[in-house]
Amino acid sequence: PTAPPPDLVTLDDIMAAIEQARSDELVWGLGKRRKPAKNSLSGDSPHWGLSMGSGAGKSITARALAAQVLYHGGIVLILDYKMISHHWARHLPNVRIYRRPHELHEALLWLGRELERRNEVALAGADDEGNVHATVGPRLFIICEELNATMGKLRKYWNEIRAKDDPKRSPALDALDAASFMGRQVLCNILYIGQRLSVKAAGGDGDARENIGVIGFGRYSPSNWKMLAGEHPMPPKSLHPGRLQIVATGVTEVQAVKMSAAEAQRLALAGTVARLPAGMPGAPRVTGGTHTQIPGPDQGVVTVTGAPPITAAPARVTLKEAVDEGIVSCSLAAIRIARHRGGGFPEPDGQRGLAHEYDPLQLAEWDAGRR
Repeated sequence: PTAPPPDLVTLDDIMAAIEQARSDELVWGLGKRRKPAKNSLSGDSPHWGLSMGSGAGKSITARALAAQVLYHGGIVLILDYKMISHHWARHLPNVRIYRRPHELHEALLWLGRELERRNEVALAGADDEGNVHATVGPRLFIICEELNATMGKLRKYWNEIRAKDDPKRSPALDALDAASFMGRQVLCNILYIGQRLSVKAAGGDGDARENIGVIGFGRYSPSNWKMLAGEHPMPPKSLHPGRLQIVATGVTEVQAVKMSAAEAQRLALAGTVARLPAGMPGAPRVTGGTHTQIPGPDQGVVTVTGAPPITAAPARVTLKEAVDEGIVSCSLAAIRIARHRGGGFPEPDGQRGLAHEYDPLQLAEWDAGRR
C-alpha cells in the first residue's frame, strides 16, 4: 500500500521545496511518500479555489500560499469580510487588507484600473506572437475570503450607493470578473475561498468560475464535489485537520503545511520584498521606492528601484487594546476570564502601568484556536 501523507507538515518540512520552486509555483504541503505537492500559477491555472467546510483550515491554507507569493516578490491583496482571518499580515509592507464593504468595493475598483494599466504596459511590450516582454509589475495575488458572504455584502453596498442611472450590477464585481478573464498574462492571480464555491459565490458569472483550474477540497460534501469536480471520482472525506484533496488535471491527496503567523511573516520578508503600487487604496505614500512608469503606446517601460522598507515587529498591546482593535473576537470580560483560566493563554510580554502587555500575534493565534 502507498504510504499516506504525514499527519503534520511544518514549514521546515517544505522549505527546501519552496526555495527550489519557480516564482510561479506554490507548494501545498506533502503528499504520499512525503512528496512535495505544488501547482503553477502560469502552467496549471492562473486562478485557484479553496472549497472547504467550516473548520477545515481555509485561512491557514491561504496564509501559507500568500506567504510564498510574498517570498517570491509578489504583492498580496486580501478581501477579508471576516475581519481577522489574516491578521498575521496587517503589518507587512507588501500586503493590503480590506475588510468593510466600502473598502472591498474601492479595492476591486482599483484592481480593475490596475488591470487596465498592466494590459497597456503589456501591449507596449508584446511581440508579434503575443508574448509579453514588458515589466508589468510584481505578481498580484488576490485572496477573496468567505465569498459566500462577501458577494452578498458587495451587492447590497452597491444597491445602497448607486445612482438612478448607474448599472444594476456592481462595477466591483465586473472588475473581479475582468481579473479572472484577463489576469494571467499580466500576473494577476485570484484565490477564491468559500465553503461552497457556487456560481453566485464566484461573482455570479458561471464563465468566471470555469477559470478556477486548481481547487483544494477539505471536509467537502458529495454535492459540492459533484458541482466542482464531478469528472473525478470522489475520494473518502477525511476529518483530519489540514488534509486536502487538490484537484487539477487529477486528484492529489495532500497534508497542507501548518504555518504559524510568525513563520508566515518571516517567510514573507525573507525573499524579495515588493513595494505596494502607487494609488493602491491604503498604500502609504513613498519616495524613492519601486514604481513603474506607465508608458504610452510607443514608449518603453521604465522601472525605478529603491530599497524596500522592512517593518519592525508589531507593538505590544494590552488586553483592552486587543479587543478594541479587533485582534481578538471576544469581549474584554471574556478574555480576562480566559487569562485567569490559563490553558494555553499567551504569557505577558511586558507591563504598561497596571496593565500587562501581550504579543498581538500570539493573541490572534490563541483567538483563532479558541474559535
